[in-house]
Amino acid sequence: MFDEQEYLSRPDALTFSDALQTYNAIHTPQSVNDSDFQELWRDVVTAALKYVDARNQWLLMSPSERVEYDQKRTLSHNNYLTTLSILGRYCHNQWQSTWLETMGDLNSNRKFVGDFAGYIVLFGSLAAR
Repeated sequence: MFDEQEYLSRPDALTFSDALQTYNAIHTPQSVNDSDFQELWRDVVTAALKYVDARNQWLLMSPSERVEYDQKRTLSHNNYLTTLSILGRYCHNQWQSTWLETMGDLNSNRKFVGDFAGYIVLFGSLAAR
């Protein structure tokens, strides 16, 4: 079960509205026909999917399985952070976009940025409908 109010009471929670605003800020009119952007975005989505899968697998594991799986989950998260950082730098250099800066330091805000991976998957699956 997911308790939205409990989640939102956490200091590092990411609201649906804030996630959607960031997601939409990533996709500028200029990015639509930019093949470099599209490739970097594909990398972010692929990494987010792998990380979200790892997070969901974590829910199904026993404590001992979690210990064994922890390094794989962390590596998946690190890969996602790297792809997001690369895309953010690209957007900033191309269009002076500041969406990445709104997330703060990616390594200091790992849970917050990790939650954004879940929103990326959610918004992408709804957009593909």
